[in-house]
Formats: sequence, C-alpha cells, structure tokens
Amino acid sequence: MNEEIKNPGVVKLHEIDPGLRKVRVAIGWDAPEKTSGYDLDLDASLFILNRENAVRFDEDFIFYNNLSSDNGAVVHGGDDRNGRSDGDDEIIEIDLDNLPYDIDRLVFVISIHNARDRMQSFKDVNSDYIRLINAETGTEISRFDMVCDTSDNIAYELAALLRKPDGWEFERLQKPHAEGLYGIARDYGVHVAEN
Repeated sequence: MNEEIKNPGVVKLHEIDPGLRKVRVAIGWDAPEKTSGYDLDLDASLFILNRENAVRFDEDFIFYNNLSSDNGAVVHGGDDRNGRSDGDDEIIEIDLDNLPYDIDRLVFVISIHNARDRMQSFKDVNSDYIRLINAETGTEISRFDMVCDTSDNIAYELAALLRKPDGWEFERLQKPHAEGLYGIARDYGVHVAEN
C-alpha cells in the first residue's frame, strides 16, 4: 500500500464537475494468490445513511447479497472473489439525482470475507484504492489510495459521499473497525445475525 496520502481529505465534487449527476465508485486491490491457504476475498459494500447517520432499513446496506437499493439509485456490480484482475475489482453505480431527499451520507467499506477464520488481514493486501468517476463521461474525479497497514485490521470505512447544501463531497475516511463488516453494519443500525 502507498506510504503517502496523495489526495486531499475532502473533494468538493460540485467545484470539480458542476454537472455531476451519476457516479461510479470503483474499488481495487492487489493481493497474493493465496494467504493462509485461501484466496484473499475482499468485498466492497456501501451503507446508505439518513440524517441520523443510520440506515432507514436493512436494505440500505448494499453488498454482494443485496446488489441494489430499493429505488435502483444505487447498484453494486457484483463480487470479485480474488482481486487478481487488472484495474478495478468491484464497482458501485450511484444516481445522485435519484437518491431519496433524506439521505445525507453514503459510506463505502472494504472488508475481507471470513478474515478471522482464514487468519487474514489488511497486512496481506499489497495495495488498495477507491476512485470516483463521472459515470456519464468516464472521467475520474478523485482517487484515494490507502496508507500502508501493518495491523490485523479486517475492515475499513474507506470513504464517504456527503450531501452538503452546495453539493456533494467525497471524503477519505480509512477508518478501521475491530469487529469487521459485522461491527460496521451493526453500528449503522443494520439487523445482522450474530457471527
């Protein structure tokens, strides 16, 4: 992973691309073929959050088993189970104009599937990033590369899209969670089964 942060922490999208209506958020990573005898299966997911910083209902948690929001404004492109392809590994499409008015924040998460059972963590990942693209023009607007991780973290809140009075902002987070994706989902109000 990159040792230096090459991007500002917050990007004001309306200043860079005033006509932005639809975005593609692409998450990519490089990992060894096997770690502890298993593929390193990273997953991109998204939490659609209201003004109380919580999901409105469980379906606002977008991931490999729930690929679309209730109104179709958010669509996940599906699960890449090994990240061995070049370029972006998982993609989420968002129609900003059709997000419900009470949605203030979209939080993008990257996590390692079955990390504890497989004794894997982000120190096994060589590099990962998140980038935001104008889905109508294909132009990359912003990219955040993750800073080197030598810990045993298994999930990160990677970045967020924030609705502001003058437009949307894209913010770097890189915030780890000790309980992985399960803990992040629980904190945002998703009813999840005990792991």
